[in-house]
Amino acid sequence: MQANLGNSLRIRFELTGSQHDLDEAIDASREAAIWASRPLRDPQLAQVLSNFGLALLARFELAGSQK
Repeated sequence: MQANLGNSLRIRFELTGSQHDLDEAIDASREAAIWASRPLRDPQLAQVLSNFGLALLARFELAGSQK
């Protein structure tokens, strides 16, 4: 559930540019990654980590454009 929320917030950030959405996406994705990485929790761990990485990449790109 957190993975879907994180991905949706990241997509909304891409559409609106809202820093708050991006911060919330990263928080939700981090929680999903922690939960999914526990033994026998989520067979979609790779996808969860990919979504988390995309959110972090978006933050990096945003920070770079503000320099």
